[in-house]
Amino acid sequence: MTKRLDQQKQMTSVGIAGAASLYEGPLPRPEDMAKYEKICPGAARDIIDFAKANQDHIIWMDREGLKTARMQLRILFIFGLMGQIGTAGIALSGFIFAFLKPELAKEGFVFSACIAGYLIWWKTRHSKQGGNEKSE
Repeated sequence: MTKRLDQQKQMTSVGIAGAASLYEGPLPRPEDMAKYEKICPGAARDIIDFAKANQDHIIWMDREGLKTARMQLRILFIFGLMGQIGTAGIALSGFIFAFLKPELAKEGFVFSACIAGYLIWWKTRHSKQGGNEKSE
């Protein structure tokens, strides 16, 4: 019985050897590039030109994304500054109303409240309900 099991183990342990290659990149392997050129003269140059154009496009998209991010940060900074000025204006108009000239306090309060109200509206409109993430 054990002899038969040993024979079965030997038979199942014989493997089939195989080879596989994986190639990844914007250009085909040199052997494949030569085959393309042989089939269609000029194809290799076209493939290389396409790969260069694709890389240029990727670089351009990255730069545009950075420009957009910078612009968004500038806009958010301006809105944040306006919010701080509005808040300071509300506090200042309260001070003016209480101590100096009550007739000037009304205009300052209305102006500051409009700025603060707009910023609150803008923030709630441009953020998701659960957090600070921007909506698409």
